[in-house]
Amino acid sequence: MDTIRTAVLSACLTALGLTFAEHILPMERFDRQVRLIFAVLMTTAILKPLTNLDFSPLYSDETADSFTSDEICSMADQARTDAVCESVMQTLNRELAERKVPCRVTAVDAHITENGSIDITEVQTEGNLLTGRVYLLEWLGGNVRITEGGKTD
Repeated sequence: MDTIRTAVLSACLTALGLTFAEHILPMERFDRQVRLIFAVLMTTAILKPLTNLDFSPLYSDETADSFTSDEICSMADQARTDAVCESVMQTLNRELAERKVPCRVTAVDAHITENGSIDITEVQTEGNLLTGRVYLLEWLGGNVRITEGGKTD
């Protein structure tokens, strides 16, 4: 609170001093330059005390110290992988619905490779697996494991 009080007091005193200086200096020729200098001085007078503010109560030290950069990168990679799996699942379900296949994808297991490509390892389905399997294998390739109800096909 003292820092804010100091900033306001500095701003007021600086404004008074600059107003007094405006009346003393010949402003006609150097009006723009003098106003620029006064604006810089006023900004400095306001910001200087504010640099001493302590913002540590706004965030928890536990939060700041609890994650390392590797953990943050790992969480970001996991979030990206989850988003990819969700997107693939929605796309496959949309394609199956357009072809009126009585099969629905319930989960997709995939990961993003080093070069940025998507490697789908397993697709879990429900409904008519026989018909759905034909389409899924055609779209995804033979390396993908297709399961239904926990059973591998």
